[in-house]
Amino acid sequence: TATITTCWKMLGRMPTVIYLVSLLLIAWTAGAVFNITLAQGMEKFAHHHCPGGQIVLWKHLSAVLLTGLLLVNFALAQMKKRNGKAKSCCSS
Repeated sequence: TATITTCWKMLGRMPTVIYLVSLLLIAWTAGAVFNITLAQGMEKFAHHHCPGGQIVLWKHLSAVLLTGLLLVNFALAQMKKRNGKAKSCCSS
């Protein structure tokens, strides 16, 4: 959170969004590569049924859905802030 806030204040909105999106894509890509590599290495243990070693599509879809909800919430908060409706409880 501190890094995001610092980037937001020093670089602005668009570079921070690009930074966050690139981090998200790199993390998902690295995770997918790791899962594929792990799944290939587990072929010799295929006689044991272990659902934890399988790549499940619903996990990736739920991650995309949660990220989308986060972005929608962020966009709505920004729209309220621009319209002057969002006020801080600490401001006088």
